[in-house]
Amino acid sequence: MEYTNCIAAIKKHENDPSSSNLHNDKDSCTCSRKPSPCEWVGNQTLYACLQTEHIEPQKVYSQLNSGGHGKIILPEERIQK
Repeated sequence: MEYTNCIAAIKKHENDPSSSNLHNDKDSCTCSRKPSPCEWVGNQTLYACLQTEHIEPQKVYSQLNSGGHGKIILPEERIQK
């Protein structure tokens, strides 16, 4: 199975790991081209068959955790009073 990008590949892997064709070992992937690395941030690097071959890993974030410290500061709020 080929994917358009690593995001689609990892979403498929989360839903059905057995049929996703994502593997820890690039030799385990069945592709017509060289498997591309997908860095699933916070988890592991998996190899997937993408429609365009990539050498550098695509980073995929399944969730972001700011720990309650993340806050968007608007420009007008940056001025101290």
